[in-house]
Amino acid sequence: MQDRKHEFRGIHDPEMDKKGVTFSLTEDKNSATLSITSTWIGHAFPTYVTPKIMVEAEALSAKGGVLQHQQWQIVTEEAYRGGWKELRDTRIMPGETRHFILNNLPSNSRTVRYRVTVIPDHFYKGIYRSLLSGELTAVARSHISQANQLAAKNDYLLYEEVITKSSGH
Repeated sequence: MQDRKHEFRGIHDPEMDKKGVTFSLTEDKNSATLSITSTWIGHAFPTYVTPKIMVEAEALSAKGGVLQHQQWQIVTEEAYRGGWKELRDTRIMPGETRHFILNNLPSNSRTVRYRVTVIPDHFYKGIYRSLLSGELTAVARSHISQANQLAAKNDYLLYEEVITKSSGH
């Protein structure tokens, strides 16, 4: 704990996350690849079920129109079915490099944009939406609505880069 402060800087802290992962964006004739390496995180990225990381890739025309779009999720999902069961786990482990490839780029695409968005309270947002769709007292509804609004403000863009396709492609 830095400076004897009892705070845990984790997935809600963009600067901490930027220190923990390394990004590399490359392209070739028919594809673009974003590589994400966990370089400074001693556990899975993200750590637990609450957050979700969205990776998005777009091939763009000369005028900036989206010609192709693909997205991936870095997440662990669990559900309670007579006990907690893991549904999927796509988290990046310490030292691991994961490649997100946008294949078969349209011939008229000029640039490729990758974005990585962190949704720190993804799991809670689902719970809040579920609760708000049911019967609640006015006080409970007010508190849950407020928590939902606060959770929505925590999302942030961790990485964004645009590369120009090489000439002759």
